[in-house]
Amino acid sequence: MSPINPCEEDLTFGEALIDLLKRSVLVQSIITLMLIAVACCLWLRGVDIPQDLRDVLFILISFWMGSKVQHMIERPTSTAKSKALK
Repeated sequence: MSPINPCEEDLTFGEALIDLLKRSVLVQSIITLMLIAVACCLWLRGVDIPQDLRDVLFILISFWMGSKVQHMIERPTSTAKSKALK
């Protein structure tokens, strides 16, 4: 199988998926996307989105985007360290 990230040529798809699950990136993404879907469904039905849901949604989106940026910052250094150890 081809690697997910071209920088990580030694990781298989399964290993990369397990790495993402360990870092809980997939769980964060699923929860954030589910809340976005709920807000969109409420909006499409013409129902007012409660302010509390808006606040939680904006906080989760901000946290999700920040964690994705942090994950991308940490990824090259961890790959370089693992290659140096081999």
